[in-house]
Amino acid sequence: MDDALFKSLTDKIYTAAFDEAAWSSLLETLRVHFGASGSTMMSWQRTAGYPPILTFKSDCDAEYLRKYGGYFYKIDPWVRAGMNSGIVLIEPWVGTGDNLVPQAELIESEFYRDFLRHYDQCLLLVAATESTDKILASYSFFRPINGQEFDAGLINDLWALAPHLKRGSIIYRQSAELRARSGLFETSFNELAAAILLLDEHGRVLEMNASAKRLLDAPNHLKVLGLKNGCLVARIASDDTALASALKRRPGFAPPAELVLHGPSPAASLRLAITPLSTGSFPLWNDINQRPQSVILLMASPLIPSLPVTARLVERYDLTLAEAEVTLLLLEGLSPTQIAARRDKSINTIKAQIKQIYAKTGVTGQTALLAHLLGGGG
Repeated sequence: MDDALFKSLTDKIYTAAFDEAAWSSLLETLRVHFGASGSTMMSWQRTAGYPPILTFKSDCDAEYLRKYGGYFYKIDPWVRAGMNSGIVLIEPWVGTGDNLVPQAELIESEFYRDFLRHYDQCLLLVAATESTDKILASYSFFRPINGQEFDAGLINDLWALAPHLKRGSIIYRQSAELRARSGLFETSFNELAAAILLLDEHGRVLEMNASAKRLLDAPNHLKVLGLKNGCLVARIASDDTALASALKRRPGFAPPAELVLHGPSPAASLRLAITPLSTGSFPLWNDINQRPQSVILLMASPLIPSLPVTARLVERYDLTLAEAEVTLLLLEGLSPTQIAARRDKSINTIKAQIKQIYAKTGVTGQTALLAHLLGGGG
């Protein structure tokens, strides 16, 4: 897969993420690229009972969808293997059917005998794009029982595409209900919970949804991102340098760029995911005269710290809110000077707050605070 093809495929992925009608084209393009007899995208909701299908897209016919959604999903051994693995994925995983269910076992199953074999599906190449306590999502490509195994080159291609497939399906899933209700891309885009901005190659904001606008309009004590001369900037100089670097278009098959932007407290920090795209049939610009040559898709989500949360610190140690936020920054390893810069406060104010923190938590220094709170005291 060369650069041009990779770029074309990722553009199709993000077009489908925002445009319901583009899924069939995407799946057919992927099916052809992987030399498959069929391709699907599915997501499932993990529940106490058998999980319902949240999303099921396929290049196969309506009868295939009806049969699978009506019964065969319940006995799908590949899905059962994924559901029962207990694995939580931070990054996507790519493998073949044998990694989940031995082929000999699959061929003897009702699922193969009464369903898969009628559609020339037996060999599987799969990208598990999400596996959390709530969602299992995957993209699957099939070949007949007498077909060639998926080779290393195609497996590597799917590894390269998997981060984009993950991001595209998350965007699609978040907006699916809104899209169904409104039928309008602009409404869905504006009501997405995730903060999404579309930038040009210089970092200038072209479009943003309501969640992104709330981020940019946040009060100073919570602000992480802002605008300067129409360009997106980070509040902290070192973060702004990292952001500028991440916004530069990178050659080859690099995965979507990700970075953390620090707020005045860990609770306000953001995780950014950055993907360059060409606009193609991007729904926001139906008028070719208004369509930019390329855009950068930026998704911002809260960085959830694994450290003790602010409310617990306030309740347990009678800290003020400001002291609790400074505590979390101390646990990140920041010095008083760095904390003062992060919070736009004087060093004397920060030192006074740290003195109160140590007194209220019964420790004598930053290392002791770390050991006390992360060792169970928090």
